[in-house]
Amino acid sequence: MLNSISNVWRKVSHIGTSDGLSTNRNIVLTNQIVFVIFIVLLGLFITNYQLNGLTTFGKLLLFGNLFAFSFILTLNYLKLSTISRIFLSWMCSIYPFFASINDKLDRFIVAEESMYFMPRLFIITTSIIPVLIFSMRERIPLSLSLLGSAIPLFFFDIIHEQLGVGYYQLGFEGVGYARLNAITLASYLIILSAAFFFKNINEKFALKNEALIESLKFKNQELVNKNGQIEEQSKDLKLANYEISLINSNLEKVVNKRTKKLLDQATQFQIFSFKNSHELRAPLANVM
Repeated sequence: MLNSISNVWRKVSHIGTSDGLSTNRNIVLTNQIVFVIFIVLLGLFITNYQLNGLTTFGKLLLFGNLFAFSFILTLNYLKLSTISRIFLSWMCSIYPFFASINDKLDRFIVAEESMYFMPRLFIITTSIIPVLIFSMRERIPLSLSLLGSAIPLFFFDIIHEQLGVGYYQLGFEGVGYARLNAITLASYLIILSAAFFFKNINEKFALKNEALIESLKFKNQELVNKNGQIEEQSKDLKLANYEISLINSNLEKVVNKRTKKLLDQATQFQIFSFKNSHELRAPLANVM
């Protein structure tokens, strides 16, 4: 079971990636976030179905979840990862925003004060997703993605009031509501600033690591080239040694041959000298 889940996780994570693509890491992270959201929302649908049956909310939750999951993975598969990441960023902010408005417009649902805070809390939590799945160099798509969380947060009350479901329009009289709105926006800006700060540091370290890796690759290639040269020189030395051994072998044969010839000549000379001395001994004796 765990192996099957691990295989599915691995296959889903690498949809749309390819060798040498600079955005591979961001695409993998996008696929993983989408997969986790899909599983969480699927669990929420099952829970809602067991408690309330197949409601309109349950249908929207199920089919919306399936559409978003398949749509983003399809875009990544078609190498449209920038669009898929922008869509994911907007989906995580716009979906809870409009879901909360729909609940307030539903006359069968009793509005509660938490409906004005929980969606914003969720939007703030997911606002760091664009920072995670885009690099700092992708400024335009990153800015477009951040608008997905900025618009519903900064215009939360204005849009609600235009639709007649504002906080005060529904009869709530919380004295600290305006202060909580300011705290919410300040928290949003602080979280984003911190995310950008750590993202910038992380990318600087990543660039240094990439430069180091490229340097190591270059040096490794130099070593490979030098090893190749050494191997060629070794082959040349082996060939030269072989030729020298052949020359030495031939030289030894020539020396042995000449030595044998000289020995033969010396032997013949001794025989000739002995013969001549023997033949001259008798005449010399007669003369004496």
